[in-house]
Formats: sequence, structure tokens, C-alpha cells
Amino acid sequence: MEEVTLQGRKFIIRDIEETDLGKAPLFLEFIGSLIDDPRAMILLKDKPDLEQEKGFVSGILWGVQQRKFLIVLAESRERLVGMANIQVQPGRHDHVAELGIAIAGEENRGIGLGSLLIEKLIARAGAELEPRPRMLRLRAFGGNERALGIYTKHGFEEVARIPEQLEFRGKYHDEVIMLLRLQA
Repeated sequence: MEEVTLQGRKFIIRDIEETDLGKAPLFLEFIGSLIDDPRAMILLKDKPDLEQEKGFVSGILWGVQQRKFLIVLAESRERLVGMANIQVQPGRHDHVAELGIAIAGEENRGIGLGSLLIEKLIARAGAELEPRPRMLRLRAFGGNERALGIYTKHGFEEVARIPEQLEFRGKYHDEVIMLLRLQA
């Protein structure tokens, strides 16, 4: 656990832990706020219920124990406001890990929180995931310039743009695939 201050705001940055099984409502509130946010371009579309969210948290914890999943959380004022993860892909893709990130609330975006979470994950991926990923992959909305800028800043390169693969608020957007090759 680490306390950081970004533009005058305090955040607790921490790993997911077993006690989070009892905090599923916090995760549910977090994901619900993202789905309701007209600016949050995330891949999830429908709000889960409490049992589904408990299953999600349980699955993440199992993945962490198996060294297939790495997740970093950001909390502010006892609320979950950020989540970033890397998940090793199965089978013949096991040299690739998929990165995902979400920051809730416009007041938490554009202040360096997303960059901080990405940096922490990249720094730990090689040592904490099995097998060690050779590259990170992510998917993003083509119109999400803020996210694409952060990923590019961290060394991700666009390798594909698939037309109209993602729907957001009644409009279709390109799906951008980006890769970051990790040090051997």
C-alpha cells in the first residue's frame, strides 16, 4: 500500500487482497459509476449485480494466486476510483498479457493517476506473472484520445484499427489494438 498525492488529491494505491471479497459493493459502485458516465469509454456495457461482482472479485483473487493476473487499485476518500490490471492470456497466447484500466470520475482523470497505475503494472509484470509476458496488448476506443495518448506515452504502439467494432452511446467506434514489447 502506498499513499500518493496528485495535484493536491490523496490516493491510496494498493493490490487487491482477500479482504476485498467483503467489499464487493465498493467494486459494484465503481463499475456502475463508469457505466453511467457519458465520458467513460469502457468495454463493459451492462451493470453487474452484487453476486456477479462478488464472482468477479473472487476470480481476480484466484488469478492473482495463480500468477496469471496482476491488479492495482486506487482509492480516494474510501471509494474505489481506479483499477488497472494485466492478465496473462491462455494457451498459445501465454506470452501476451492484456492490459486494462479504468478511472472513475472526471476529477480523477488527467492528473496522472492512470499513468501511475500503468507504470506500476509494467514494472511488476515480468517478475510477478507466469509465464513472464513478452508483450502487453490492449484494446481501446478509436475516439478516446486521452487514453490513446497515455498508452502512446508509455510506449504502446498502434498495430491495428478495426472499423466500427465498439458501440458507445449509440455510435460505433473503431477498436484500436496496441502493443508494448517488454524487455527480455
